[in-house]
Amino acid sequence: MKVLFYTMWVCLSGLLSLHSQESDEVLTVVGRVSNFYGRPVPRAILYLDSVRTDSRADKQGNYRVSLRKESTTLSVYSPNYGLLTMYYDGRKRADFTYPKATESMSSVELEALGFKRERVAEAGSEIYKNYNNIYEMIQERFSGVVVVGSKIRIRGTSSITVEANSDPLMIVDGGYFTDISFVNPAEVRTIEILKGEEATLYGSRGGNGVILISLKK
Repeated sequence: MKVLFYTMWVCLSGLLSLHSQESDEVLTVVGRVSNFYGRPVPRAILYLDSVRTDSRADKQGNYRVSLRKESTTLSVYSPNYGLLTMYYDGRKRADFTYPKATESMSSVELEALGFKRERVAEAGSEIYKNYNNIYEMIQERFSGVVVVGSKIRIRGTSSITVEANSDPLMIVDGGYFTDISFVNPAEVRTIEILKGEEATLYGSRGGNGVILISLKK
């Protein structure tokens, strides 16, 4: 009887462990965001289950996002084109194409639909620990950003001047910093770069762009 009970307990433990591993499985999805004419939609924001991630489409409209196997919806949002959503079925590639008749959508309208503005880290954010420093991480993960040493320029220019007003506004856990070299990439939960309309929330201070970093607690 004891042998039977032990055998059943081992089998049950194995099944629970297998289920846990399957639930924790991290998948990577790639794709492209384009308009009706096939032109890329850069800077489109990816949402997982109606929650904003730190993934965006690059200049060519290409994106990459990591998610959990149990994720149910994948959405993309552009202020100029609006919102598109698809049910996630485990596919490794998901392309979004906006229809010809599209309408712009503000972030307020997006929230009214139940989409949350707070950002979540990609499920695979543990890859951040592979970078030697925060500047290397920013340079590798974000297109349109020029990094030379500890100088960052978001405007897409090919050179960095020594003028103080060319520096972006850098915010770490709500605090303002002129130097973020103290940030350990392995401790980063989310990171996002804002520019243009998105940076206007910070007034003139965000004129050169904004770098938002949230650290693991």
